[in-house]
Amino acid sequence: MASGRMISVAFFQSETIASLPRTTRYFFVGLFTNADDQGRMKAHPALLRSRIYPYDDVPLDEIDSDIAALEAGDFIIRYETEGRCFVQIKNWWRYQHPRWAWPSEYPPPEGWEDRYHYRQGNRIIDHNWAATPEANDDEPDGASDTGPTVEPPRGHDGNSVEPAPNGNDNGNDNGNAEKPGAPPPEKPKPRRRKQPEEPPKEPTPLAVARYRTIARMYPDKAIWPEINSVIGEDETNLAFWEKVMKAWIACGWSKRNVKGMMEWYVRRELPTTSKKGANNGANRASGGAPGSARVQSLPASPDDPADIERKRAAMRAHNAARG
Repeated sequence: MASGRMISVAFFQSETIASLPRTTRYFFVGLFTNADDQGRMKAHPALLRSRIYPYDDVPLDEIDSDIAALEAGDFIIRYETEGRCFVQIKNWWRYQHPRWAWPSEYPPPEGWEDRYHYRQGNRIIDHNWAATPEANDDEPDGASDTGPTVEPPRGHDGNSVEPAPNGNDNGNDNGNAEKPGAPPPEKPKPRRRKQPEEPPKEPTPLAVARYRTIARMYPDKAIWPEINSVIGEDETNLAFWEKVMKAWIACGWSKRNVKGMMEWYVRRELPTTSKKGANNGANRASGGAPGSARVQSLPASPDDPADIERKRAAMRAHNAARG
């Protein structure tokens, strides 16, 4: 449905139109303003009432009477296709002289030939557009030049069909007016500013990712290298790291105390609140730094000897840094 149609003065001065009842004339104007670019729309009485009388409780039989009166006066064609009823305004091209017209989404009545003229990308597509509109016997001379017109129609997806440019807004086109039938010039594409490239993000260490999964938070990024150095990427060590974190949280200790978890991990022990870990456990439960005591050297474990030595060296450096 196109918008912005204007009804010509000749419409109201027509003696043929004047022969219709006043309510039917209003209804006929409603058909003009609500029909698509081919002068066509659905003929369901309830739909027509909602479009033409949105604020009036007009009986549906009155809508039927108006349709019948227009059909009897040979103003419209009411027809049915595939179980659906439609209305076609017969003198549509007498009253409407649009610059652009979109094809209808409804089937035409038998023997009717549509006229359309629209732009698709940079191509202008038309059919039967060169046909000269029939003269309107009810219009004064020159009335069709100021008759009803339409704005550029909208496609079925709601996007406006943009008309080709026709010179400057002040009416002076400096001799560059569009020639009839010539394709519209291409609009210059806006230049896009090149976005600065972002530095590549460092991958999250596997041990940090496991902590994120268990604790549902990330540790301080400053200790990521230390976590990665102590835990490593071996799957066996990562699995034990998960057990340490789960046991630590189960004891009710602060999950932000990552270094405390790492001390238990280095000792290859699971955190517990039993007597064996009571001293360290009490400190950890308060969220303090249980690492105030020096970390004991790594006991023997079934890990690879080179991996054990690497962890011991890391912990020695850790203890030396803490004084």
